[in-house]
Amino acid sequence: MHVPTETTSKSDYFRKMYRAHEIIADISERIDKLYSSATSISPVNDGMPKSPNPQRFESIIVEMADLRTYAEKLLSQRAKFDLFVTSLNPFYARLLSLRCGQSLSWKESAQQLDISEVSAKRIYRKCVENADEAGLFVPVNPNDTN
Repeated sequence: MHVPTETTSKSDYFRKMYRAHEIIADISERIDKLYSSATSISPVNDGMPKSPNPQRFESIIVEMADLRTYAEKLLSQRAKFDLFVTSLNPFYARLLSLRCGQSLSWKESAQQLDISEVSAKRIYRKCVENADEAGLFVPVNPNDTN
């Protein structure tokens, strides 16, 4: 597993922010597995060489560092996202949660809020506009310099 690729749409961004803590937990679990793997192939342990493959050891360490960096940036973005959501009208925040956090369809989201699908989509577009204005749609991937 390498650092995940960046999302392709604003809806993907919202979904990723709702899943951020789950993603970070997965990353932490992956880092633990990599650490165990690195420990078992460490080129030197107590002065005794263990593995003739220092390149594999190095790639594991680099991957761990990349994953940690990604997790830190994702957590930072999630904090900004949380502030953004708290600034929204509670009705808008509820729609965003239903649509992206719970992955409900437009019809299901609209029914939950007792509004039409057209209204749900209009409110969602307003959330996207607000997020754009708040500068939320920025890369989270540490390898992405755009």
